[in-house]
Amino acid sequence: DSAQLLKYIGINAKRIVDFGSGAGFPALILAILSDYQITVIESDQRKCAFMQEAVAKFKLNVNIIAARIEDVAPFNVEIITSRALAPLVGLLGYSQPFLKKDNYMLFLKGQNVVEEIKEASIYWDFKYGLFKDAFNKEGSVLKISNLRRL
Repeated sequence: DSAQLLKYIGINAKRIVDFGSGAGFPALILAILSDYQITVIESDQRKCAFMQEAVAKFKLNVNIIAARIEDVAPFNVEIITSRALAPLVGLLGYSQPFLKKDNYMLFLKGQNVVEEIKEASIYWDFKYGLFKDAFNKEGSVLKISNLRRL
């Protein structure tokens, strides 16, 4: 399901940060299928070690930061991705420091996405597009832009 994010990534995008990549999803898949500069932020050291081996073996353009998201100094990216990390309200809080004017987020979300959008709307103003997951009938790809705290 990670590969489907490619159709939502604009042609001008160069840098992507993936929050909580776990075993490398979607970051490693996007790196294999594209030439984007991808940074992973993952706090689990074992998962980082696994991803580092994959990055070295396949010579991927991926930088791995072994830390909690809130402990990382924000840096410039065009797109933020995440899969199964946290409810939307939390993802938006993690994302805001990394965002600039035209940046956006792509989150692979599950069956509760509509409820998560409603809850996040209490604290955040944003535009979004909700797209059917090509591989999981209960999942969605959520694209968020114009994020602003209320």
